[in-house]
Amino acid sequence: MSKRTVKRSNNSTFRIGSKADYFVVQIYMNGSRTIFSIWGIEQTGTYAGGVYFCDVIHPNLSAYTQGYYICKWTDFNNDGIQQSDEITVVAGGESTRTAMKVLALHNAPYQQQRRPLFTDEYLAKMKETGFNTVHLALIAELQGSTYVALNLDRLYEDIVRLKQGGWAIWVAPTYCRGPPMNARIPSYTVFKTAFLDFIKTNARDLQSYGVEYFSAHSEVEMVFANQGWSSDEVNKNVIEFVPLAVSTVRQVFSGRIITRMSGVIWTLSAEAVDAYFKDVDIVGYDLGLDGSESPSEENVRTIFFEGYQKFATLAKGKHVPWMVGEYWQYSVFDIPGNPTDYVKQNELRNAQIAFDAYLKATPRGVGFAWDDNFTTFTLQPYGEATRQAIKNFFSQL
Repeated sequence: MSKRTVKRSNNSTFRIGSKADYFVVQIYMNGSRTIFSIWGIEQTGTYAGGVYFCDVIHPNLSAYTQGYYICKWTDFNNDGIQQSDEITVVAGGESTRTAMKVLALHNAPYQQQRRPLFTDEYLAKMKETGFNTVHLALIAELQGSTYVALNLDRLYEDIVRLKQGGWAIWVAPTYCRGPPMNARIPSYTVFKTAFLDFIKTNARDLQSYGVEYFSAHSEVEMVFANQGWSSDEVNKNVIEFVPLAVSTVRQVFSGRIITRMSGVIWTLSAEAVDAYFKDVDIVGYDLGLDGSESPSEENVRTIFFEGYQKFATLAKGKHVPWMVGEYWQYSVFDIPGNPTDYVKQNELRNAQIAFDAYLKATPRGVGFAWDDNFTTFTLQPYGEATRQAIKNFFSQL
């Protein structure tokens, strides 16, 4: 193996090869996949990079948010073997990876009164705001022992329209026409068999349309919690179903899988919570303010600062990147919505608090989903001001 001599700034030299070397870790996007590329100056540096990735980077993936890291290996114990405690990061740089800035529309586009939706004017306004991803629902309804898609033709139509405009697409299946807590299922066994078959069939087809992100399930803990089951039954079913749904989608979908979860997860067992983090690419936390609430500014700050940090800490411990899976200010399920006077008067303030909480949470999230439902930016008196606040917030991601 050849040796190279490197000049230091203080005019001293050291020899690269058997006793010291550098390697670079570059982090970038290839389509919807995050790539870690590692190479050294010599073989010793490349090997050290592999050791460092296995021992240090991989167990803490969510902490590596910059675009590159320059690392140095020095054979401190003179055994000629690269060890992770002999490696230090000597420099790093900002990432050029783009955070997910999600326009979350869910079921809204598939209400008849909303068609057609994706006009040139609307899409231009959302692009100007900074959104780069649209979240759409694949609406499922359990008919007997089979889940049936209710909006496939329109969903495909919208995906094609959005892809032509350069948007990334995130699709999540529903369990019924309404929110998860409204879903009623005859039994867990019937639900499991029917839903797994449904997502496997449709994830394969959606990939052929260029969909980048898919949710194997979405807040399924809310479905289980509202079936009248005991807490033991809920935990048992979560532990089995959640990773099974992800592995089912993995068989047919090569994009990124996002798991969305609600505050119900904090009532589950530790083993059930662990299930949400198995083999997923991103975990999303849904946190918002119900229209029936009228919290003070102090309480709003507590809700978001503690909520986002608690979830970010949880995700870090599981070594999975996190995002805000949904932010909403009043019931997103009452379309077109009937916001209270409190929401109308405090929309901008509360949104800014949520943005500040997200920016301060560590490790930093990889995306933020804003629930629009085609009404947010017309909601007076602060609709347009809220849109501008989102634009400013997105410029910092």
